[in-house]
Amino acid sequence: MQESAIQKARRTVIGRMLGGRTTIKTLHNCLKLHLPTTFVSTTLLTQDYFEVLFANEEGAKAVRIIIAIEWNGLNLFFSIYVSNFDSNVQGAEALLSHSIKVQFPDLHEQFRNTKALTIIANKIGEVLEIKMVDSYMKRPACCNPTLREL
Repeated sequence: MQESAIQKARRTVIGRMLGGRTTIKTLHNCLKLHLPTTFVSTTLLTQDYFEVLFANEEGAKAVRIIIAIEWNGLNLFFSIYVSNFDSNVQGAEALLSHSIKVQFPDLHEQFRNTKALTIIANKIGEVLEIKMVDSYMKRPACCNPTLREL
């Protein structure tokens, strides 16, 4: 029984809504539209907090990578599940942890690999995803040799 609760906790995230009130149906539709993976259920805890249960741990992890979702006047943020989280307690948001993106500029070449970056980033917190430097760099249009000034 306890193992089942632990497994469910690993498949659950806590979400927070800012910017307005919504119904469970509207929240559910927003999540269906914007989450990278399907989910099993949504539970509204209060007007500001909700839980999302996924079929597997990878789904919960994929959603925690998302920094925020902005949709129809709502701002949604996701956190790792906290078993003793009580949304009615003042300062409840202090129990939540949120994802951040970190870059290590000018890192020596020998540390530019997944293993080294994971070790370094684990000093800050749980590593959800690592993207290598060339995955986000784009060449500016001005540097395209096929474009010429007229």
